[in-house]
Amino acid sequence: MKNIVKKMAYSILRILNDDSGKLIKGEAAIVFLAFLGIYALYDFINGGGKVFLHVFLPTLGISVVLTIGAYFFNNHL
Repeated sequence: MKNIVKKMAYSILRILNDDSGKLIKGEAAIVFLAFLGIYALYDFINGGGKVFLHVFLPTLGISVVLTIGAYFFNNHL
């Protein structure tokens, strides 16, 4: 299941990549977080919860920090 989600997320990130010089657009990051959230929910329902704590929350935190950093870099520097 984990490899399937990774492959789907990678495919969607490649599709949503644009030619403006950005690595990924905001829509791609949202889709990636959505698929990662679905995988974390699947793991949580099956009694795990490790994916949510060790993968989803850190990824969400990193994406928020990178978004704020990109906004600051693009608008204030």
